[in-house]
Amino acid sequence: MTLFVFTLGHHRPSMVNTCVANLREHLTMPHRHCLLWQHYPLPNKAQNARDIRVIADRWGLELFDVGEGLGCTRGTNYLLEQVKPQPDDLILFVDPDERVVHRGFAEAMAIVVAHPHVPVCSLSTPLSQWEIAQRQHVTRSVNGQACHIPLVPIAIGVTMFHAGWFLEMGGYPETGLTTGGLEVALWGRFAKTKTALAVLADYWVVPWNQGQADIDQAYLEWKTAHRHGGLREEFEPWLKSRGVEF
Repeated sequence: MTLFVFTLGHHRPSMVNTCVANLREHLTMPHRHCLLWQHYPLPNKAQNARDIRVIADRWGLELFDVGEGLGCTRGTNYLLEQVKPQPDDLILFVDPDERVVHRGFAEAMAIVVAHPHVPVCSLSTPLSQWEIAQRQHVTRSVNGQACHIPLVPIAIGVTMFHAGWFLEMGGYPETGLTTGGLEVALWGRFAKTKTALAVLADYWVVPWNQGQADIDQAYLEWKTAHRHGGLREEFEPWLKSRGVEF
């Protein structure tokens, strides 16, 4: 069994670097960390491309670069094609703007997704816990781990998939979005396979996207409009239309 960590590099290289440093402190399972560079343009696209290679070498990451940003769906499925996980492997998704709080989280997630009816496990986030409290859910033990089982879609953060289930479902679902949309897309799969998502109650991840020096306000504005405002324009054309140089 191999644990693959997938990170899609749609932030500044400095953000990717602090993400990986955080993971190395908290992720105690042997793993292969696969980074797909998404050609983030700010503040300087060419310098970012050079910096990400230095960071990949520093941490021993497997760096993938197709010369353009692929977004979440195409990017994830590209990584699946390249590394070819086996059905008994695990896939852990970690975004550059997420910071894990508790050591041992991956072992706990692996225990949960070993359950035949719970192939997907997420860490708690402030937003997911608020949404769970507001929506239908069940709180129960899954293979000895305290979990919340949401009965309707909620926002999720760091998430582990049992690779066999993920591959049987065809990989990352088409969401129509460059970033986000996975939560709603997954729910149809849960219903079809009579499976569920579990959110670990005692293991957390927190966002790193407010007031940080390496977060671009323009990216946050675009991301919000893209996910919630119906915007379908990609990030670079959107920046150019606003007169941003990179």
